[in-house]
Parts: sequence; C-alpha cells; structure tokens
Amino acid sequence: MELSPVVDGDFIPDDPSRLFHNAAHFDFMAGVNSMDGHIFAGVDVPSINQKNGNTTAEDVKGLLAGLTKEKGNAAVASAFSAYSSHWGSFPEPAVLKKTVADIETDFLFLVPTQIALQLHADNSRND
Repeated sequence: MELSPVVDGDFIPDDPSRLFHNAAHFDFMAGVNSMDGHIFAGVDVPSINQKNGNTTAEDVKGLLAGLTKEKGNAAVASAFSAYSSHWGSFPEPAVLKKTVADIETDFLFLVPTQIALQLHADNSRND
C-alpha cells in the first residue's frame, strides 16, 4: 500500500489544496503562535539553544538560503532585509536567536496557514 495522508482515520483522496471546495460552506478559523518553529530552528541552527552559543547574521542568511533555495539569491536578500530591519548596527545575540525562531515559525506555520486561509477564501461561496 502506498503512503497517503490521513486525518482522524480518514484517507485524504487528493492533494489537500484541491479539496477546499468540499468545505467551502464552513467557517474557517486558523492561527499560529509565536515561537512555534523554535524546536525546528534548534535543529537547523543549534547555537540558538546554547546559552553561550554564537548565532551570527551569516547563520540567519544560511537558514534563509536553505529555506528559499528554489527562489534564488534575490529571495534570500529580500527575506534577510525584512528579518534584519529591526536589528540595528550591532544586533544582540538574543535578537539573532529569536530571528532564527521567527523565520522557522513563519516558514513552517504562518505561511502554510495563510495559504490555507487563501484557499478557503478562494473556494468559499457567498450564500
């Protein structure tokens, strides 16, 4: 048997993005929490979980490069500019570490949630 996604014991018959029309008549509420991606960020950039770990701007750029590799260097530069805009000239280590967690949270939780909300809106009926 081929692997396939399951929700509450039911097999998902198609890519979930193509099934939103089936639930278009239901209200949809979604959200994410701050720092949801922290546990994953610690795998990608272990220094964020080390008290004296040295997380650098290059670590942040490297993480962004890995997460946006299909989009190219322009995406890395744009994302780095957005995530580092509040740093100042000499960002504190804690700020760099939090930025790594913020990036992972956005990539793994916020963006997929936004996509799901948009898919729902695109398939909703205005009855």
